Amino acid sequence: MRYKTIICILILSFAAKAKSPTESKTKSPKVNNKTALVSSVIDKKKKEKKKILKIPVSPEPYIEVVADKIVNSAETIQQEVTRRVFSLSDSLDEFFGEKRALDEANQSTLRITQSNYFSERNTNKIDINANLNLRFRNLEAFGKKAEKKVTDFFKGDDDHKEDKREDEMTPSERKAKEIKDKEESWNFNWENRVGFTNRIHAWSTMRWRRSFIGDIFVHRFYEQVGWSTLDEWQSVTSLSSDKDLDSDLLFRFTNEFDWAMTYQQYTTIHGPSLIKAIDDRNSISYDFRVINGLENYNWYLNAYNIGLNYRHQTSKRWFFIQLTPQLTLARAHNFKRDLNITITFEAVMGNF
Repeated sequence: MRYKTIICILILSFAAKAKSPTESKTKSPKVNNKTALVSSVIDKKKKEKKKILKIPVSPEPYIEVVADKIVNSAETIQQEVTRRVFSLSDSLDEFFGEKRALDEANQSTLRITQSNYFSERNTNKIDINANLNLRFRNLEAFGKKAEKKVTDFFKGDDDHKEDKREDEMTPSERKAKEIKDKEESWNFNWENRVGFTNRIHAWSTMRWRRSFIGDIFVHRFYEQVGWSTLDEWQSVTSLSSDKDLDSDLLFRFTNEFDWAMTYQQYTTIHGPSLIKAIDDRNSISYDFRVINGLENYNWYLNAYNIGLNYRHQTSKRWFFIQLTPQLTLARAHNFKRDLNITITFEAVMGNF
């Protein structure tokens, strides 16, 4: 009986504990307080998490990030395309001895050329020229300072803020900006030339130029004013637009306006060219030109010109041979065919 009564008492006591949890809490306050504290912290975190999930997320910051990435990638592609066009056109113009390449050379140059011209309808002739191209660095520095002052004067606060962020650019971006600033600044050159046909002639020309970067083309502009013993005062305004079609093929469209100021004669030259670098020592240019004139305030077609220009650098790196066969349809010959060729030998006496 004793054991039965003891077992019944134990069962009743456990049942009483299950029915009255408040009583059990009072009996062991330390353990139950810790449990309650932990459970309250967990419940609080759950509520905070639910609140965070309920907050509506705006898509605008993500759209701005994606837009910035797209713009940056587009600018990087544009910089790479511009760099390719500059590199290709610079190398080809330097190889052909173009005025722009002579102007952009780091040193002044002296070139001696002999041109032999043979034609079906015109008189054959031989010209010998010595060309000295001097670069005026002090004048360039003065022009760049003046241009910077004018540009800074018209800049807004936003533009100045962008200038202050140059330190945040990557090395490649900084280099691209330096190249762009260099190419988009004005350059000044003074060219002096002495030639001989039947007698000695002299030319002296001041030229300033600048490049403009477009979305598709890189535009090259130059203006020159000079005096010669043949034509006296003359002015030439030129704008050529370049685009690379391949790593060694350049498309160019040329527009030129020539003004013989002393004799008031005007000529315009327009047309495309395909210029290809065959290898390090050979290049070729395919050209088509339309030449117009102005007489009594009326423009007229003066000539069509179709030809190619092949240039070879000999084993002597300073000596070049150039062949220029052409088909000319000139107004002076009633637009009848005139096949002609010019053979040129040129010696570059060095950069100094």
